[in-house]
Amino acid sequence: MTTTISRRAKHIRDEKAPEIRVSLVVHQFACTADEITSVLGIKPTQSWRQGDAASYANRLPKGKSAPTKKYNTWIVEAPPTDSRSLADHLDGLLSQVAAARSKFKLLPEDAAVWVNCVVYDFQRSAVLALPNKALRAIAEMGADIDIAYYDMTDWED
Repeated sequence: MTTTISRRAKHIRDEKAPEIRVSLVVHQFACTADEITSVLGIKPTQSWRQGDAASYANRLPKGKSAPTKKYNTWIVEAPPTDSRSLADHLDGLLSQVAAARSKFKLLPEDAAVWVNCVVYDFQRSAVLALPNKALRAIAEMGADIDIAYYDMTDWED
């Protein structure tokens, strides 16, 4: 039996999918990350305190000192998905924090909140539309949104 694949189907199969990462970040607060967790009722994916060594400190040559973190930080990352749509990744994050959405106003006044979106697009195939529903949810949390788009079409592996 012979299988025929159209040129378009082969092209789609051979494309490198975009890498999209979405996270909710709370930082610059004076309290502990545990206090942020207590207020929101959500466990962070990661957190650190001001003065902690950078995450790559163990990979530095012997004798080199690692830079330290400048702020207390608390992060929840969106669950992984293969979707090329930024909206799908954002929806996953917003679903994770939906129960706490009204609690963000209870965070300390010095806490800064934002949604961080990073897109590495290897074939210009990422879909960057943001639905009104997602923007309203982000605004309800009092969060800013930061989107970094990297066009990787000329990137050599």
